[in-house]
Amino acid sequence: MGRFKKPQIYYILAIILISIIILLFTIKNPVSRSLDVFLNSINDSSEIFIDDYVIPEIQDDPFIDVFMDGNIIINHKILKSQKVRDNSTRIKTTLTTEHGSVDVWFALSKISDRWLITQFPKTTYIDNAVPLSAEAKDSIGVEYKMDVDGTHLYCISPSHINSISLGVPVSLIIVEDYIVLYQPMTPISLHRVMSSSEHHIEDFELGYISLESPIAIYKLLNNTPVYYENRILPIGSQDVTLYHSSWPKSKNLIAYVDPSKTPKNIIRVAINDSQFQSLIHQEIKLSSTQVLTITNVIDDIDYTI
Repeated sequence: MGRFKKPQIYYILAIILISIIILLFTIKNPVSRSLDVFLNSINDSSEIFIDDYVIPEIQDDPFIDVFMDGNIIINHKILKSQKVRDNSTRIKTTLTTEHGSVDVWFALSKISDRWLITQFPKTTYIDNAVPLSAEAKDSIGVEYKMDVDGTHLYCISPSHINSISLGVPVSLIIVEDYIVLYQPMTPISLHRVMSSSEHHIEDFELGYISLESPIAIYKLLNNTPVYYENRILPIGSQDVTLYHSSWPKSKNLIAYVDPSKTPKNIIRVAINDSQFQSLIHQEIKLSSTQVLTITNVIDDIDYTI
């Protein structure tokens, strides 16, 4: 067996020393260890008792609601700790999802001899956003301009691949300013809007559709969605595309309306007798000071008077 040369011995000793330092840091840093155990169990909450890691006041934080048992965070790495004051520390951590990695801060405090999380990274759930533009940023990823109910929001995809299709409504989860999860909304085609309000849509083919929340309506101008402040779909509109999220907690909807297929100066009248007993009338009298067109929407027949 040959002897080790001095440079090789120094190299081996350096590796051993670094390993010991890392081990000691892990063992002697209970605050980092507490956060590490919590994040290791983020996808299976049955492995921990949350009161041992998070103060009660923030156990309904959006971070918990979104990520706990969500299988969204696939890896994490604790980068460094920063002492704020006695018994209070901030820890910088890398969170990795299928869309890339982001660096965020957690705050922990020592309470009754335990290090508990007192603040999570700001987490925002947006179930109806319209991507308007994208710009590559060399060091951070792709910055997107989103329209959310007429308000512009700027957020960053950590992936340098421009994978979010512009103009296609999406649901988003954002941590700080970074997109950690997104999903295109599911389209539904409406044939013709027969009646509408903030609580319902009546389509010629699909029938009556109840709404749990108002619709965000966008007009397509030169194939670009532009926010329309009215919350009620114009009656008579044809070929409307209604988008909904497949995420269970999502209730908000988006509608795309083509102004060229929105009738002008047209109303729909439902006529009942005074007792509201029948939709069939033996005689109906109409009068107008101008030319009047009556459309039979069932048979698609027009009558001009």
